[in-house]
Amino acid sequence: MPKKIFRCILAVGLAVLLVTNPCYSAKVTSAKTNFTKGEFSPLLLGRFDIAAYANGAKKIENFLVLNAGGATRRPGSYYVAEVKTSALSTRLIDFQFSTDQAYILEMGNLYLRFYTDQGQVQNTTHAITGASQAVTCVITSVAHPFQNEEDVVITGIDAGSMVELNGNTYEVANRTADTYELKDTNSTGYAAYVAGSGGIATRAGALEIPTPYLTTQLFDVQYAQTADVAYVVHASHEVMKLERLSATSWRHTEVDFVRGPFLDANITAITITPTADAGATTLNSSAGDIFHFVTGVAAADQKLVGSLFRVKGGVVKIATVASATQATGAVQAEPDGTAGALGTGPGATTDWAEGAWSNYQGFPTSVTFHEGRLVFAKGQTVYASYAQSFENFAAGANAADAFIYKIATEQVNAIRWMSSGPKALQVGTSGSTFSFSSGEAGIPITPTAIVVTRDTTYGTAKVLPKRIGNFVYFIQRNLKVLRELGFDFDTDSQQALDMTLLSDHITGDAIVDMAYQQAPNDTLWCVRSDGEMAPLTRQIGQEVIGWARQISGRDSIDAGKYESVAVVPIDEGDDEVWVIVRRYINGSYVRYIEYFKPREFDDKH
Repeated sequence: MPKKIFRCILAVGLAVLLVTNPCYSAKVTSAKTNFTKGEFSPLLLGRFDIAAYANGAKKIENFLVLNAGGATRRPGSYYVAEVKTSALSTRLIDFQFSTDQAYILEMGNLYLRFYTDQGQVQNTTHAITGASQAVTCVITSVAHPFQNEEDVVITGIDAGSMVELNGNTYEVANRTADTYELKDTNSTGYAAYVAGSGGIATRAGALEIPTPYLTTQLFDVQYAQTADVAYVVHASHEVMKLERLSATSWRHTEVDFVRGPFLDANITAITITPTADAGATTLNSSAGDIFHFVTGVAAADQKLVGSLFRVKGGVVKIATVASATQATGAVQAEPDGTAGALGTGPGATTDWAEGAWSNYQGFPTSVTFHEGRLVFAKGQTVYASYAQSFENFAAGANAADAFIYKIATEQVNAIRWMSSGPKALQVGTSGSTFSFSSGEAGIPITPTAIVVTRDTTYGTAKVLPKRIGNFVYFIQRNLKVLRELGFDFDTDSQQALDMTLLSDHITGDAIVDMAYQQAPNDTLWCVRSDGEMAPLTRQIGQEVIGWARQISGRDSIDAGKYESVAVVPIDEGDDEVWVIVRRYINGSYVRYIEYFKPREFDDKH
């Protein structure tokens, strides 16, 4: 009897061993039907109780999740050019004149370069409007892009004018914003330049124009574009305007705003007395340091120079600041171009206001277009232009007038970005997200109809958000979470869903740049601070939240590092994804501009 019991126990133990030991158990293969949830967080690899578990993967590297849930290999990248200065960080931004005329802009230390049709735009050309008869010839060329020591070729000056300059190469010297010298060129014996006789200066090589932005400022620059003009902002610089004049001619200049915007009107007893009602004028204040004078700084270099002051009914653009109580300037023309006037003569007045933007007050940090207005933000304040007159900030109570609105909250949270939506202007701050509207469906915002609603309490990063349909995708303040901001009908409110909930590892230490590719899939390309890239395929209808990771090809020491990304829309084709990749080549780092070559869909997915 005992032997039978022992044999039974032995048999049962052996059976259990065979079932539980992986060396003896049967192999089970389960079908993987889709990757709609992308690469899962390592913390969730054992969580088969989660409904999305079967639709995720442990690792999706150098593959892309498709809108329908499958996965395909990432396209290969094609070399285009090395950036101007490989030793310095560089940024890519897009400029979309139309779907068949789109550009990628290389933004580097104090310059812009241009790319289109999968190549770099060559030859910088700029019109000549004057040339002096002098020991050293001075060329007048308004807002020209040429720098000292660069070579230019001059052509196209009409007969009967200074044709001796045609067909020759000259070295640029002593440049100013609108002029430059032709080094060692004595033009005293040349024919006089006749106004209107034209002429073109051309610089060979990559098309390039100067900007004021330093390397450390590049990723804080924001911009908003309409047709062939983009308005560009940074906290430390005047608002700039980038204009496409032709495929090979671009201009980047300070915006000359009219009629504001201004800070609150003076409520003190301090008066300003202008010496003239129109034209050149000197402003004398009765007390205080309203011109923010800095001892030891030249009058033309004071922080208020270039800013606006409203005095009575007119506007003065400050040219110099001589002391704490005296500044000079010119009375600004009206928005329609007619001559401006202060209104009631040069007598003393308490009716004045300081300009809202200057080197003293700071400049806007965010910009967008909304409901026919150009909208800027600085601190917690939003500044909206006159309707359909983007550089006019004439404030008032009429529906089309410009307006200023400051978000009133319990905390001082600076505006990080703005995004124009179909029902509201959505605003991200360091502490919350808000919506600006008129409060009535289908009615635009006016100076007397502004309703601001706090949508969520999620703080946002400075990375420009992207919009897919009616949803805004923004990076949370910690730089690691991507949120989807949109209206939820179940709760009748705006929600900001966490797109990294199941993939909290995917963004690494931080997301530093982002671009949206519409075709062939709805993909957000997110550049990580460690040089990897995390693309998210987001297809709301099919509940696809498919993260993957992209690693660039190896160089001599490691994988290349992605640093910036931008997308070019292609008419009747797949959008092109452009990147800057840093690689270690022959003992030093170089930065290349590449794009992912679109390819035909195949069955290897």
